[in-house]
Formats: sequence, C-alpha cells, structure tokens
Amino acid sequence: MNEQEFWNIIESSGSPDSLKPDEQCEAISEVLSSKSKEDIAEFHNIHLMILNKAYTWNLIEACYIVIHHASDDVFEDFRNWIILNGRERFERSLENPDFLASFIKVDDPIEEISGEALLYVCEQAFEGEAEELEKLYEYPVEPVFEDSWPPVAVLKEKYPNLFSKYWDDSVKDMMNEASEAMGPTVFLVAENLMVSIPDDLDFTHQIIEHFDTKEPVLASWNGDELEYFVAFQKLPPGWLDAKKWINGYKRSMKVISKFFSFKTIAEGDVHPKSSGYAGMYCEIEFIQRGDTDVSQQVVYFIANKESSYIAVASPTQKSTKEIRIDMNRVIETVSSAENVVTLRSKQISADYTGIWHSEYLNNKSESIDVLLLLDQDTTFKFRERLENSDIVSPYTGAWYEASGKLFCAFMYSKPHTDRFRRYGDEEFSVTERGQLIMSASDRGAQLVFTRMED
Repeated sequence: MNEQEFWNIIESSGSPDSLKPDEQCEAISEVLSSKSKEDIAEFHNIHLMILNKAYTWNLIEACYIVIHHASDDVFEDFRNWIILNGRERFERSLENPDFLASFIKVDDPIEEISGEALLYVCEQAFEGEAEELEKLYEYPVEPVFEDSWPPVAVLKEKYPNLFSKYWDDSVKDMMNEASEAMGPTVFLVAENLMVSIPDDLDFTHQIIEHFDTKEPVLASWNGDELEYFVAFQKLPPGWLDAKKWINGYKRSMKVISKFFSFKTIAEGDVHPKSSGYAGMYCEIEFIQRGDTDVSQQVVYFIANKESSYIAVASPTQKSTKEIRIDMNRVIETVSSAENVVTLRSKQISADYTGIWHSEYLNNKSESIDVLLLLDQDTTFKFRERLENSDIVSPYTGAWYEASGKLFCAFMYSKPHTDRFRRYGDEEFSVTERGQLIMSASDRGAQLVFTRMED
C-alpha cells in the first residue's frame, strides 16, 4: 500500500458531490475488507500522514469561516471531508484554502461537512481483534501553532470566496455578545476536580432521578430537554496511565460480553489545558442480551501524577459524535480544585446535618413536598415533588453557617416549571423548637423545615 493506492481507494469510493460521507466510507471499508492486515494498517498510517499534512493554520481559519467553529474534533472532521473529495481537491485546498468555495455544495456546512467516518474504516474492514491492527498503527505528531486569530478584515482579504459565501456576521455578533455578558460556569464534579463550562453550552450539575437519586451529574440541556448526562468518579490510587486503563476497561467489557453485545466505536486522546493532566476517550456501543435497542456511551479517563478520574457520558437525545465534540471541550478545562476557596466553613456544626422536611402550596394551590439533605461535606441536595405525582424538581448546592444562621447557595436545575419555586442564595434561621425557617427569595413566603428522625 502506497500513497497513490490510498488515493485510488478514496476516489473509487465516490465523492461528497453525490454521496453522504458515511456512504462513501462504507464503500472504502468494503474495498479494504479484501486487503491484508498489513495493507489495512498501512492505509491507516497513510491516512493519518495526509491528515497531519492538512493540519495548517490556514485551513484552521478556513474551517472557522465555513463552520463557525474549529475545535480539535471539528477541524479533524473538516480535514477528513476534504480528503474524501479526492487528491486534486485536497492538494489545491492545501495550497489555497479559498479554493474550497469552488466545490462545497452542501446546504448546511455545519451539519454536512464531516468526514469523521473515515477514521473508522480500517477497524470496520478488519475481521480480527482490533488490538492486532493497532499494533501496526503509527501516529504522527501534530504541529503546535503560536498563531493568534487575525482580525475579520484579514480573513476577508485572505479568503474572499469563502468569506462572501459563508461568513455570518450576525452569528459572530451574537457569540461575542454572549461571551462578553457571561462569565465561565465552574462545577466541582468530583473530589478535587472541577470543570469550566464553555459559554455556548448549557449545563447544570444536578440529580437526575432516573439515573441516581443521591449523586449529582453534569447534565446537558437544549431548553428544558435533557440531551445527555455525565457521571464523574474518582478512581482508587494507582490508576494513572490512560492507555492501560482504557485497554483494561475494554477487556473487562469483553469478558462480560456474554451478557450483551459490545464493541468499540472510536477512541482517542484528550488534552486538558491544565498542566499535568492527560486523558483518553472511548466510545462504545452495546446491545443487552434479550434486547434489540442499541445503547451508546462515551467514557473518558483523565489523570495527573497523583489522581485519576473517569467520566461516563450517556445520551438521551444527542448523538455520541455531538457529545464528544461538547465533552472534549469540557474535559480540556479540567483542573484541580484542591486550592479553590469554597463556601465551606472551617467549623461544621452537627446541628444542621441530616434530612429536613417541609411542604407548601404553590400558585396552583397544589401541595409540594420538600426534602433537604445537608451533608457533612457541606454540600446539600434539595428535592421538591408534586404530591401524588412523579413530577420532581431537584437541586444541589453548597451550604455554610455564619452569625448563627445557615446559608444555602443553590445550583439551578432543569427541567423547571412554574409549579415550583426558584431558589438562589437562601438564608435559614433556627427557631427555639429546632426548626429551620427558610426565607425563600421567590414568591416571598417562608418554608418551615422539621428534622426527620434517622
């Protein structure tokens, strides 16, 4: 297998002009399935060499103009899509990215310009164990750029055809306004680990009742629709090598695969910006025995020299490809929370810890049952439930005490209806009878909490 044979296989599979990228990649896999293990591995190595050749600052700028985004995954999918267009278009685009405007014919570049499927054609074509193939893989080192984003006028001058065809000032203005108006949202997602949420993503850190009634997860939303949720967990000491953990995880899944069908869809590296952290992701697909529905998850492993964590993303609506685009950006922000000042008091009073109960009538004269769990680690869980129904509004947050009063800082949760109150930073006082009185900021009325017996 040489580079010319690589391009022959690509071009014989069709073109994005007439086929969807997934369809084109299926044709490529079919051709590769008749090749030897060594040829399939060499196809992979040549592919990554060509992909790396296209890792240029000019193409990053072109990707940003066309798709309005240029994260690692988006830019990789963009370059793969160019490769699927054949050698001539690839080389001319590499020489002058403005040439892209002459052959991009899709209606929606953001949705349709993606050659991600080209990353998996070798594994799909090979009938043996993926590990056998991976032993022959070679991974080139991607370049590191020190360039900074040029002014819009420079982009317009460098890429006049792309700019006139795809630049959207209204989108950029909205993004800039949102960026200026909002600061980063930070969540403590596991012991000593925090993440910063990019401004354009909508996440909460809350209880998801059907998943876990005790531990909050990172939840992604589209309005009030849950798209996916991510559970973080700190691992026991000793697990610090991402590759070893991911391989061990896959072996364990194969061992129990007698109970369900399991396969690896994709895996790769993630590069947290915080020094000392490194990680990998693994996208899996499984069908439980006796079931016909395909389930998917994206599993992340991240570690520094002292601690390691896993994060499991489970979709409810969004595709795993979209989840990886989001979560790679989130994982890139991980940092240690050991030195972060929180709302926690140095002296924690046992007078507050435990489970408290209250109830109130909402503006529809419906009875709302309220439970407040104050943990010794100064976090709390707060749950409202419409009486005699499954309608629930869960919250989490941090509590502290000062001047003889209790204060709770609520994290906003979704979905939210006007049946329930909205909470922010709430103040509680203690009565002589040992009850907690909450001066709820929403709707003015107080809530009276009574401690429940253990």
